[in-house]
Order: sequence, then C-alpha cells, then structure tokens
Amino acid sequence: MRMYFYPDGMTLDQLLRLSLTYRLIGIVLGLPVLGTLFYAVLQLNSILSSIKDGMIFSLRTIAAMQAFTGALFLYAVLSNLEKPLRAMIMNAMEQTPLLRVLFTLSSNEMLLVLVSGLFYILTAIMHEGRRLEEENKGFV
Repeated sequence: MRMYFYPDGMTLDQLLRLSLTYRLIGIVLGLPVLGTLFYAVLQLNSILSSIKDGMIFSLRTIAAMQAFTGALFLYAVLSNLEKPLRAMIMNAMEQTPLLRVLFTLSSNEMLLVLVSGLFYILTAIMHEGRRLEEENKGFV
C-alpha cells in the first residue's frame, strides 16, 4: 500500500517539477494550517479524557471544547486561504506570472464551519448549565 500526499490544487506531476525553493514555500505556508489542526486534535483529546473521567460539565472540559471549536474554525479559514496565497506567491516568483488565483469552497469545508458553529453553541449551553447548577447549589 502506498500513500501520496500533495498540496490541494496540484497534481503529482506538478509537485515533482517544483524546485526546492517552491517546496519550502509550500511547507512554510502549510505549517500554520497543520499546527492549528494539531492543536484541535490535542483539545479533542483533552475533551475525551475529561468525559472519560466523568467531568462532562467541568470548566476544563468547556474551555477545551471552546478551544477545539476555535481551532477547528481557524483551520477551515487557514486551509482555504493557503491555496490562493501559495498560488499568488509562486506566480509572483515566475518570469511570466499567470495572474490566476483560484479560490474554492467545498461542501466538506462548509460542513466543517457548521460543525464548529454547532460546537460553539453547545459549549455556550454547557457553560450556562454549569452556571445555573452552581447558582442552584446556593439555594439548597
């Protein structure tokens, strides 16, 4: 089994023809996107471990869910900006620039933004539920 990874919007042949400079530019532009996704996965791990420990409505779990939601949304934004930015930089470095930049938004990316919004609403509800629980403890 073989797996090939190459930038969105480029074929494998185009990637193989890239010089080392262009490859480094692609790596540098992809690192913030990859770092944001890695941070979201770390927050998801924190959420799952808190739920496993029975601390579903703890402040730590709510904060991790908010951080996960923010990182997921930022990942969606950065990943959509990376391809046109990469194309603009590589076109500017050419002898005869093409001056063509494509920006696409797929249904998967829109779904990711909607899921981020859903998680944000869920964390707001969890936070309000925790606040009401603490307030009711004072009356009993």
